[in-house]
Amino acid sequence: MVAMIVIVAMVVVMAMVARSTMFPSMALWLVPVAMMVVAVVMIVMVVSVLAHGVPLESSVVLGAISDWREPDEAWAAKSPSPSAKAQLCCARRAGKMSADRGGPMKIRLVLAALGLAALTTQSLQAQEAVANFYKGKNVTVIAGSSAGGGVDIYARLIARHLQKHIPGNPNIIVQNMPGAGSLGAARNLYTVAPKDGTSIGVVLSGSLFDPLMAGQSLDQFDPTKFSFIGNANQDSIVCVVRRDAPIQDYGQVFEKELIIGGTGPGSSLVDYPIVEKNLLGVKLNLIAGYKGSNEISLAIQQKELHGICGLLWSSAKVQYPDILKPDGFVKVLVQEDAIANPVIAKLGAPLITSFAKDPQVKKVLDVYFEQGALSRPFIAPPGIPADRLAALRKAFMETLSDPELREDAERQKSDVVPQTGEEVEAAVKRIYAAPAEQMDILRKAATPPK
Repeated sequence: MVAMIVIVAMVVVMAMVARSTMFPSMALWLVPVAMMVVAVVMIVMVVSVLAHGVPLESSVVLGAISDWREPDEAWAAKSPSPSAKAQLCCARRAGKMSADRGGPMKIRLVLAALGLAALTTQSLQAQEAVANFYKGKNVTVIAGSSAGGGVDIYARLIARHLQKHIPGNPNIIVQNMPGAGSLGAARNLYTVAPKDGTSIGVVLSGSLFDPLMAGQSLDQFDPTKFSFIGNANQDSIVCVVRRDAPIQDYGQVFEKELIIGGTGPGSSLVDYPIVEKNLLGVKLNLIAGYKGSNEISLAIQQKELHGICGLLWSSAKVQYPDILKPDGFVKVLVQEDAIANPVIAKLGAPLITSFAKDPQVKKVLDVYFEQGALSRPFIAPPGIPADRLAALRKAFMETLSDPELREDAERQKSDVVPQTGEEVEAAVKRIYAAPAEQMDILRKAATPPK
């Protein structure tokens, strides 16, 4: 029995290894062989149980397998060892004990063995079906930004390592689809892209909540129905200021003006300050219209601005390399998040929600800031086959754990703190399930001043 289990394990492991880029053709014959071996082993187990009526306990099963190979009397007669007769006696006693237990035990054991064989075979067949589908195909990764943007950087990072983790090893192609804060890319995935698992995308999280924030009907575009693959990085959002700025504590923003830079509507660099100003009453003087956060950083260095809010922590570390140093050019003023980042907390930056005096306002901010953690969500069209979605989710998490990807991410200074597809799906649905009164407050707060 032990030998059989070892054989099964070895064949199944070899079948899984065969899916790698090293042995892609081996899977074509090794997986069916694995399924046959599993079936044969399970049949032998069932026959042994029916023939001897013994429970599947290690010492007794070994005796039963010996019995199946050769009659007890013949085996004992040929063996000169005194222990042989003792083992024969024990085996007979075990058989008698099992027989005394009656048929129900046999039935349960048979059903368990057959069930395990069926599940194992079905699992291998499903994996083989996915591999056969993807073999020789192209998988397109739509990046909801222009080349060189944060979304594009993560799209290409994942694409460089994803192929070997998807069964069938399809070719991975990145396609940029910028505009409207990734909303165009999200809508394309929802309505136009093929729903067979050959098209996935990475978008800004705001595009997933645009209908909710706008109070639109979900009949034509319901982001909760996306096939969520995972999130490449749970980022944090921060507000940073020069160390020589007149404001060094967020509590001072209720009394003094903080001049910050922003880009345009739909960006967290603009939307976050607007929501905070309207809900908390802070004195943020937002100068919008900058092309991007790099241009805002230049204006801060030239002392045209005090700082910037709504900035991703991963971007802040790249644009301000000394931000973690006590004598760096800028400091983190506050965390614009629902959950504190422990690294940022050690810098003395509080959560912005701690400044909400009204409990209702705090709840509204918690709902709004929860989307910030979903900074690099990978999604696929609604309704792709369940086995392919499961394979893509598994491949996504394996890719993000790949040592080669980790080294690649380290070289380009990209953080990788992944979430599973199930976690992303739960978060999106949780935000969409927010009470209507909270969403009414949030929509009004997100309206820019005229």
